[in-house]
Amino acid sequence: MKSIIESASFSTRLPTYLIWAFIHILGVNEGCVQAKPPPELIGFSYSECHDEENDDAYKNHILEFVQSGDTATFNVSVVSDCCSKFEGQLELSNRTLTLDYTNTGDVCDCYCVYQMQFVIRGVHEDTKTILFHKEELQIPAKK
Repeated sequence: MKSIIESASFSTRLPTYLIWAFIHILGVNEGCVQAKPPPELIGFSYSECHDEENDDAYKNHILEFVQSGDTATFNVSVVSDCCSKFEGQLELSNRTLTLDYTNTGDVCDCYCVYQMQFVIRGVHEDTKTILFHKEELQIPAKK
């Protein structure tokens, strides 16, 4: 006994063959178009609380940016309360890479400066904008 597909004529099975070929070309043959994996936060650390005398130190800003292959390291200065503990976060949306943090520590009535380091694998050249805590980072020019 033949199945419905086996008994169908070639003309009625043609759309099935076309769909299979289309899926095979796009899905299996990755040599044509290969999707890039999303960036991944592979390292996050932060310093002890530093009490600074310099008023300019009390602004969030980038301290250093280093790119090696597809891995980028961002060192940033952050102002937060003195009892802070942090968790790093990374998000990619519409070619905008957003680095952020969540304060998981207690709330204190004093402020100080922390240095944070984000290590990210998979930063691609098509990344248009990099934000840190909702502000655009100005990447220092290469020397």
